[in-house]
Amino acid sequence: MPADVGTQICRCGGCRRRFRVSASIQSDTFMCRRCIREGRRRASEVEAEEREKRLNSLNNAPKRVMTLHRVSSHFFRMKSKVFGIESSSDSLSDTTENHTRSNSRTNFNIRRGFTRAVDAGQVEVPDSEQCKICFDAEARVVLLPCGHGGLCEGCAKVVSYAY
Repeated sequence: MPADVGTQICRCGGCRRRFRVSASIQSDTFMCRRCIREGRRRASEVEAEEREKRLNSLNNAPKRVMTLHRVSSHFFRMKSKVFGIESSSDSLSDTTENHTRSNSRTNFNIRRGFTRAVDAGQVEVPDSEQCKICFDAEARVVLLPCGHGGLCEGCAKVVSYAY
């Protein structure tokens, strides 16, 4: 009689290691002796609690406006930190920085006009500015903290519901 008869392989709910156990034990509730002795909780419960904490902290976080600049067609970088302090990676002089700020404001105003024209249907969205998912609308959404963009508002909502 083979040794495999009446046994099954299942993972421990605490440490995720594989064990050969009796077929009468439910595999979704199994925990090994070591995890029981150490008083571990099921990994799925811990993950669910951590996910809940992260979601609550995101919901309770104050809404902040950040300045972003485009690095490539689908990647953006924060120009200022979340707390409003300029990033230390910029090694520009004050005069150059002020000049850049005034130019970025001008670009922002031009960009706002372009966005309105796209919304009104007067201008077509260039290929580099199109949503990388639906290839229809203008890409206006940037994912943080990674900084990747390339999504329109509609696709971003669908993606946020999916994840």
